Amino acid sequence: METSKTTKKTKKTIKVEEETHNLEYEDIHDIVEYLVRTKSSGYAFDCFTSEDIGQEIRIICYRALDKLDLERVKDGKLQNFFGRCVDNGLKNLKRDNYIRAASPYKKKFELLEEN
Repeated sequence: METSKTTKKTKKTIKVEEETHNLEYEDIHDIVEYLVRTKSSGYAFDCFTSEDIGQEIRIICYRALDKLDLERVKDGKLQNFFGRCVDNGLKNLKRDNYIRAASPYKKKFELLEEN
């Protein structure tokens, strides 16, 4: 797949060929299952069981395959890459969906402080 980039200073169009890796989900299945076993019990959400968290871990790892750059991940450190993706993904999931709502009294206190 080719994309074109335009630089601001020279206004040249440079053709860049994007390299993709040949990894499939089956290639990282052992790493993903290791992460499911080790991390699913460490994250607790309101209505999620450890099986639900395991499913979220699998989804996060599958989506992370698109972001994988094998030049940056050296010497078989795929477990570290996917582990970091899982940690960030689960923290984002908890932050975006399951954080306690703000107190209704907060606005009252802010109004009192302004006066």
